[in-house]
Amino acid sequence: MEGREYTIITTKITKRMREVIEEYIKRNLHVTISDFVRDAIREKLERDAPHLVEGVFKGEKIDKVFADNR
Repeated sequence: MEGREYTIITTKITKRMREVIEEYIKRNLHVTISDFVRDAIREKLERDAPHLVEGVFKGEKIDKVFADNR
């Protein structure tokens, strides 16, 4: 994906949580755990901070978006 810069985030989850996620993936449209996690993060941000997400995806700098929404 041209123009995007990526980073890796690592976290620990319980074995049971992973099993639940894997079963969810089998039954839904997510291809991988990474896809599931990206969607979960995006949905959380869109639900809890839509004004921040909107600004960032419009191409505004993150520090400006946060400064404008204090």
